[in-house]
Amino acid sequence: MMPHRKQSVWIISIVTLAVVVVASLIFGGSVLNWDDLTLGFTNHLGGAATTESASMAWTILTELRIPRALTAALVGSALAVAGVLAQGLFRENLASPTVLGTEAGGSIAAAIAFMLGWAHENPLLLPLAAFAGAIATTLMALGIAKRSQSQDSITSSTTHIMLSGFAINALLGAGTSYLITMTLEEPGRSGRALSFLIGGLAAKGYEHVIIAGVTLSMGLIAGLKVAAALDVLGLGEDTAQSLSIDLQRLRRHTIAVIGILVAGAVAAAGALPFVGLIVPHIARRLIGASHRGLVALAAVQGATLVVAADLAARWLRAPIELPASILTSALGATFFLLLLARPSKGGSE
Repeated sequence: MMPHRKQSVWIISIVTLAVVVVASLIFGGSVLNWDDLTLGFTNHLGGAATTESASMAWTILTELRIPRALTAALVGSALAVAGVLAQGLFRENLASPTVLGTEAGGSIAAAIAFMLGWAHENPLLLPLAAFAGAIATTLMALGIAKRSQSQDSITSSTTHIMLSGFAINALLGAGTSYLITMTLEEPGRSGRALSFLIGGLAAKGYEHVIIAGVTLSMGLIAGLKVAAALDVLGLGEDTAQSLSIDLQRLRRHTIAVIGILVAGAVAAAGALPFVGLIVPHIARRLIGASHRGLVALAAVQGATLVVAADLAARWLRAPIELPASILTSALGATFFLLLLARPSKGGSE
């Protein structure tokens, strides 16, 4: 790709993210007045008297919308980066990071937390339970990877992992549905459980920002480290082995990174489908298949997608908020169908 075009892609992507984030801070169930925000900020610094509307606007901005926008951006980045790594590892552009069952593990752990009443005792226990469940499922995937290890070919064992992931998703999904059914006699508890499991960004605090931010930082650093090896793997196993790439180690490392990224995202926002599928496709079309560039650009575009979806979910039926997952599912499913409907060109993108 021409350098000036790549530079243009980056500038447009960053500016779009900035615009969407600012819009997310200003618009919502109510529109924050710029004068009120300025007065609230000045008062916060101790420099001026304030009004009731300015104080309320400042509180809404700092305690509700900033942590919500940050959580949305970090979760979107994590899912998009996980999608890039999953598609690179499985050498399948239709692969999603949820194929390992990590998201389902986080969901069933969250359902258990609701069943046992942990989420009522301490709200922080819910994201921690979801994170622990997602990590446990990732460890299960790593165990399957180790047992299916083949010194000759990574392809058969990778297929084994994907099929196992489908089975894990189905099994844990059934378990989650059963647990939610058990809470239906208590509408308050089941409603909160469903609200979390459906996936949304309402009532997010700075603790969610920390969870998503720490896991994204870890995942980004580790993802950039394996980017070059994934580029070589894309040329074929024989080429990778001839260049001294340890395929089994690469697979285990990448699965672990995907698990950490998805675990943090699920813990912070529940399930947000299709983000890890569609964003890598868009980024790949814009800057090519180099994983180092893909990881970075997908992080920016994933953040943009989820922040925009959350903003639209708040605006479409205001003052009623829709879960952001409804928007990501609708966009993702449409994009997926369009991909499948495209005539084949005799190879993957």
